[in-house]
Amino acid sequence: MKATALPGAPPRPLWPARYWWLTLLVLLLLAGGLRFTGYNFGLPYIDHPDEPNQFLAARLVLDQGTSRSIGKHSYPPGIVALHYLFVRYWQDPAQPPSIVTGPVRLIAIGASLLGIALLALLGYHGAGPPAGLIAAGIAAVTPWLVDHSRFATADSFTALFSLLALWLTLAGVQYRRPGWTTWAGYALMLAALFKYQALFLTPLVTLAPLLAGASWRRVVAGNALRLALFLAWLFLLTPALEAGEDSPIRNWRQVTQLTPAALLQAPLGNLGNMLGILDLRLLAPGWAGLALLTGRARQAWQRLAALYLLLAALAVYLGVGLFGEQPLRLLLTSTLLLLTLSGIGWAQWLALLRERAGWRGKRRDAPALAAFALMLLLALPSLQGSLANAYEHTLPDRRNDLASWADTTLPAGRFIATVENHKTLNRDWGGYPGVTAFDFAGQFHLGERPLADWRADGVDFAILPWRDYAAWLDDDPQGYLAGTTLLKAWPPSDANRGPSMVVLALRTPTQLQTAEESRLGSIRLLGHDLDVADVRPGVTFAWRFYWQADAPTDGDYVVFNHLLDADGVLVAQVDGPPLPDTRRGTSDWDDPQETIISHEFRLQLPEDLAAGEYMLVTGWYGRETGQRLPAPDGRDHLLLGAFPLPA
Repeated sequence: MKATALPGAPPRPLWPARYWWLTLLVLLLLAGGLRFTGYNFGLPYIDHPDEPNQFLAARLVLDQGTSRSIGKHSYPPGIVALHYLFVRYWQDPAQPPSIVTGPVRLIAIGASLLGIALLALLGYHGAGPPAGLIAAGIAAVTPWLVDHSRFATADSFTALFSLLALWLTLAGVQYRRPGWTTWAGYALMLAALFKYQALFLTPLVTLAPLLAGASWRRVVAGNALRLALFLAWLFLLTPALEAGEDSPIRNWRQVTQLTPAALLQAPLGNLGNMLGILDLRLLAPGWAGLALLTGRARQAWQRLAALYLLLAALAVYLGVGLFGEQPLRLLLTSTLLLLTLSGIGWAQWLALLRERAGWRGKRRDAPALAAFALMLLLALPSLQGSLANAYEHTLPDRRNDLASWADTTLPAGRFIATVENHKTLNRDWGGYPGVTAFDFAGQFHLGERPLADWRADGVDFAILPWRDYAAWLDDDPQGYLAGTTLLKAWPPSDANRGPSMVVLALRTPTQLQTAEESRLGSIRLLGHDLDVADVRPGVTFAWRFYWQADAPTDGDYVVFNHLLDADGVLVAQVDGPPLPDTRRGTSDWDDPQETIISHEFRLQLPEDLAAGEYMLVTGWYGRETGQRLPAPDGRDHLLLGAFPLPA
């Protein structure tokens, strides 16, 4: 290939002017403000499925030497290695994954901001200063990019190093710097360490320097050899391609969908998903402006750069499409390159307006400034969407409220939940920071089976979406609500993020208390499940209370349960805190709609208990003062049951 295959000298300096850098800095500050705001959203609850995966893989590598047990040993090692550093040198094994997730999110956001800077440089070398700044501005305010940048996943790092490889290649060839193309190969290796899909850029990064002439063949050969050695290490000398039927090697050699219908359907589906998150009102005019690159000889470098970036976008897009319709985050590099191409197209419109205006002096820039104002107007919906996204990520997540409440209120038990809460009480996968252990019975809806079947399987609780609970309030032919107890509800609210939901206990009181005889202070006894049918000396009674509180008490109160004879003499008693966990006392009972089920109280009758009439009463006394809560009629206790003990 002859050196004349490339145009002449580059049309602009290697590095932009100072004003360009200052403008880019302003755009990066805007992008950073949108992204760093709410970076710790949801924590300690971890919503994204991949974030706890990386943490667990790092934890397993540290503890067991491999992450084979969760199938992560065949994944690219980059993101796991990053988590490993935090797990190894920072995280206490007793802490949940969120202690690591937050810092890695910060680094991922930093990677996304560097990616925006590289977009600007690609646009600058493709079509001049305006192209790069426009591309960076669009990337700064695109809501999906703002939202996705906060995740502690590999995607931002893959995109960053892929863009770096493309920029080093483009600039290295354009300015005849062969060493830059070598560094481009190293950047591509780093991208592949985070996601294998980056390797679809290999031909463009490795072979593009041939356009600079025959003298670059040795450079290309050296770059190709280094990349081949890297791939041999990655796929042969590491666990990335472990053999065996139990190896999840599908992550690399996944069967491609090579039928004609599938090869057409997957790219179309991926394209629809990608365009669905972009503001076409802002981007489409820029893409249309690429047509203006045809014609004049002085635009040869711009045409070549635009073609190079388009081929790079297609390489990743079509390569990922070989494996079927994929999550949009796998197309992040292609999406960012589309923004760069739009910036190049917009720059053509601006240049055309300046040339056709025919004005002199300051008036010469008026049409271009008007077009720039139009771009700002078109970008306002994206900016508003990103601002709303940033605000939404500052709201507290209700799943943390659920986790904190369950940890301090519920006894350890078995539960079912729908997809919104299937891992809220899971320490490793959801970041649950509590100490009370809950056994997840499966991702089910309560209405899938009769209550008796759930109870027979040992299920104690169900976490139900609010919408389903509200539907049962209107129509519940199977009587699910009648056979359960509403423990806690989180109805729809704009002040929170996360699902609206309710928690039901799959039991109800067997003995209900009437309203007139159920109140002590602000606490109402709804009922209990005490059974005194089998009465004899030495027997042990076990029961639970069901309470509601109209308001918190003035301090923490303790439950007393006294067995009295006919003369009111105390013959047996069992006292204790109301809940299984002493971290939550009655001074925190601030939801009148909440039903609180006590831990199990057990009272053993004395072996020498004489025949006669007995009463079991309950009440409350202050932990610090010993003062009892009074009933409206002045009594300081409630009657649970009276029974005769035969001779």
